[in-house]
Amino acid sequence: MTQTHDEITEANIEELVHTFYAKVREDDLIGPIFNETIVGDWGPHLVTMVDFWSSVMLMSGAYKGNPQIKHRQLASLKAEYFPRWLALFEETADELFSPELAAAFVGKAQRISESLKANALQDNHSRKTIDMTPRTEMPAETSAEFIHHTPTDISDRVAYGFVKMLRFFADAFFAKRYGHRAIVLETVAAVPGMVGGMLQHLRALRRMQDDRGWIKTLLDEAENERMHLMTFIEIAKPTALERLVVLIVQAGFFNAFFLLYLLAPKTAHRVVGYFEEEAVRSYTSYLAEIDAGRHENVAAPQIAIDYWDMASDARLRDVVLAVREDEAEHRDVNHGFADTLAHEGKPLSPIKRTHQRAAIEC
Repeated sequence: MTQTHDEITEANIEELVHTFYAKVREDDLIGPIFNETIVGDWGPHLVTMVDFWSSVMLMSGAYKGNPQIKHRQLASLKAEYFPRWLALFEETADELFSPELAAAFVGKAQRISESLKANALQDNHSRKTIDMTPRTEMPAETSAEFIHHTPTDISDRVAYGFVKMLRFFADAFFAKRYGHRAIVLETVAAVPGMVGGMLQHLRALRRMQDDRGWIKTLLDEAENERMHLMTFIEIAKPTALERLVVLIVQAGFFNAFFLLYLLAPKTAHRVVGYFEEEAVRSYTSYLAEIDAGRHENVAAPQIAIDYWDMASDARLRDVVLAVREDEAEHRDVNHGFADTLAHEGKPLSPIKRTHQRAAIEC
């Protein structure tokens, strides 16, 4: 009988990935689609999947890519494949890990399965139609699942209140001009990762200890948010007033966030987590406007096509979906960092999250 692991390590993740995909390749239902897609050497795919699960469970930042885009390119995906994928993953996790850790893996896998299913099948359906008929309803389950971290202490409540205040002013200033809203807000969103990465770097140097992969993750987040900005500059040309607002807001927010991270890094990461929750909502509203025909579904800028490895005929809707996926990832990473900081000094068992799925607000 295989000995179960009571901790999550890179080696254990590699064992999980290799064991799981060995089962997948032999499965009568989902084996054929994997074997048709991955022809020949499975090595690179397994390496990528180890990096992916390392990023999900250990927040290592090893994975670089967008799984939604990759799966949307598979026109042969069917709804019945996803429950089977999840069942095999759960079976493997139960075999290799303690019940508590297996549950942590399966919880992540369930969300990933729902996300991929919702977006991949929705996109495959839209590709089969000749026209771009506006859709007025968004799916209840999306790749950027509406997850809300319920405030549990005064730090969380302060962070949540601060973000809601920012949301109020953003709504008042931009209304439904989502392209212009994105330009200003992405200049702010790119600040926390850079500040956090810099301060974690200095902390690791002072303490002469490993950074747990946080530095790279945070700097990658900052770069990703910058690319969001560069993309939306091509879509919605910023006005002189908006450029002035960027200068003022960025200057104030950088210094405020720098001080907050020095004094209360857990609160700082919670602020970013809540900020990204609002970003997911905003981009979902943007999608609703595009689907309703109130925003033209223009061609995606070349910078977006290159960055997200999109099809050459990608549209604005594809860009917004990709950006929303990024924001959802940043949301989960920063809430995870806040949870980790809240539990430092305690046994590093899987943290019980207080996330709950919120109603869609479009």
